[in-house]
Amino acid sequence: MYLSLNINFPYPIKSIVSPGGSGCSFLKKHLGETVLKTHQRDPSRIFDGSSICYLMSDPFDMIISFYKRGFMSYNGYGHYKHIYGNHELISQKPSWTLEEYLSLPEDPMGIENHVHGWFHNKNKYNFMFIKYEFLSTHINDIYEFFSVYPTEKFVFKKRESDWTRESQDVKEKLEVMFGELRREYLSLPSMMKEYI
Repeated sequence: MYLSLNINFPYPIKSIVSPGGSGCSFLKKHLGETVLKTHQRDPSRIFDGSSICYLMSDPFDMIISFYKRGFMSYNGYGHYKHIYGNHELISQKPSWTLEEYLSLPEDPMGIENHVHGWFHNKNKYNFMFIKYEFLSTHINDIYEFFSVYPTEKFVFKKRESDWTRESQDVKEKLEVMFGELRREYLSLPSMMKEYI
């Protein structure tokens, strides 16, 4: 089940949260129906006492994933509304090349604000942070955190979106727009857990 942006949950939930492009759907499918997923940016809509697993991947790879899955074209623009991105800016054109997107004066998705919004409200819910690249290492921690124990063995899915295969121009533009967030990401441990 996907959480709608407009729903306030009056009871604690178990949910995977990400801005997208981080394997949220892949992990949710494995964990089953008792765990929800959302790209919602506003943690205040989540009832205190919920269990939130924030799943994130390298920000450079996230952007490549968004591009390859069509989120920089008209069909993907709804995602910007779900995460409270700058829908007005992104919808000025029917589609954007990756280079055009990375040349904008700001990130229309507001990924950095999404990440910080959830990290700065951790005192309201049980919080786990996982780097996508370490899902296999920490899958048992995720099971324990959510108290779910799938019967199917977890098989890690290597990312198809790899920023290192992009042109030098794209790499430089990724650095300008997302370099600070990527350095912050790289400085974090592969997993963190905090309980209220």
